[in-house]
Amino acid sequence: MYATSIYIVEVGDERKLDCERVSPNLQLQMQGLKIQQNLYNIDLGGVNVILGIAWLAGLGDIRANFRELTLRILVIEGYHTLKGDSVLTKVVALSIPS
Repeated sequence: MYATSIYIVEVGDERKLDCERVSPNLQLQMQGLKIQQNLYNIDLGGVNVILGIAWLAGLGDIRANFRELTLRILVIEGYHTLKGDSVLTKVVALSIPS
């Protein structure tokens, strides 16, 4: 881990969080999928890892089911499905003016 210039991340609840440290090329295994990414150290309040847009963009075509919280991606060995944790979701009611 080393210091980096301040990196600002906007999370789903629209908070903007500062990050000043990065773990370069960190390898982790999640639900049987091996991932190697730069991970920015941010206090997310109980969430271990968020795979951001840079990682998602590198996947190419994906299949997402937001009701089931699954993400199906193509890896060298074939398809792999990641499953989200419904406890970590937040339902937001939107009021759309008529």
